[in-house]
Amino acid sequence: DDNSIYDAIWQPEIKSQFNYNKVLIFNLDPDGNIIWEQVIHKNQRSFDDEGVYSSFILLNEGSQLRYLFNEMLGRQFRLHSFALKGEGTAEQVDIFNSDRRIMILVPRLAKQTSLKEVVIPSFTRDAFQLIKFNF
Repeated sequence: DDNSIYDAIWQPEIKSQFNYNKVLIFNLDPDGNIIWEQVIHKNQRSFDDEGVYSSFILLNEGSQLRYLFNEMLGRQFRLHSFALKGEGTAEQVDIFNSDRRIMILVPRLAKQTSLKEVVIPSFTRDAFQLIKFNF
């Protein structure tokens, strides 16, 4: 004879989801007409972390703008570069790959230190690093 009593109270788990998706870029003439447009296709989603590893940094390199952003794939992440020239042509490349257990870059906390240089902080469980990139 089993006289066990089970607690049947359901407690929901609440999670916050952060989404940082496409970036739309427009070049407008003085009257507000679109001269050209570009879209940076990205899909960044995270849970319960305020989106700290998501978003992007914009670098002004004089002749072009460069957007840097992370892409998380399981335990791997990639730092992407999207370089946009004044006439609207663009090039997107991966510039850094790493295992998340080794380091994760935080582009939204990065600082441009010269025309073609940026310093991006990196965090792991037990370390803080500053990583410098030159373009």
